[in-house]
Amino acid sequence: MGVLVIGMHRSGTSALAGLLEGLGLDIGPADGLMAADAGNPDGYYERRSVVDLSDEILASYDGRWDCPPVFAKGWGAGPEAEPYVARVAELVASSFASSRFVLKDPRISLLLPIWRQALKERTCAVVIVRDPAEVARSLSPRDALPTLTGLALWSAYNRTALHDLAGLPVHVCSYED
Repeated sequence: MGVLVIGMHRSGTSALAGLLEGLGLDIGPADGLMAADAGNPDGYYERRSVVDLSDEILASYDGRWDCPPVFAKGWGAGPEAEPYVARVAELVASSFASSRFVLKDPRISLLLPIWRQALKERTCAVVIVRDPAEVARSLSPRDALPTLTGLALWSAYNRTALHDLAGLPVHVCSYED
């Protein structure tokens, strides 16, 4: 079973994905991972192909990671989502050698209906939550975002994820823990 790491940027999603990899879950080939940098010296544990596809999906709905789109009810089940569902399924099949994988990209928190359709019942989620003020403070130097924008993003990511996780096996943990 695959594990989706769900949470807002700067909430500890990278640390959680690294921990899950350390427990033996497949993160995929190292050459496809985003490189570590000053923002995350230990690495992001994100596949560049996943981030690129997530950005493309958000853009097709007139959004970005830092400006989430307003999705219509049932948007992920509509015909416009079908090509993305197929691409997500292909990406997962080509990225992981094992059915026990960990997939992390905070944008998935906004795009769960597509990812869930593509993965069918072969997945569960681990949600990580961090104090919204800490997230906003962490976003400010990295992305030059005002504190209120960071707080609004924290709310949007977490509210959307909580709505779209209904019916999926979920474990919730906190950044502090």
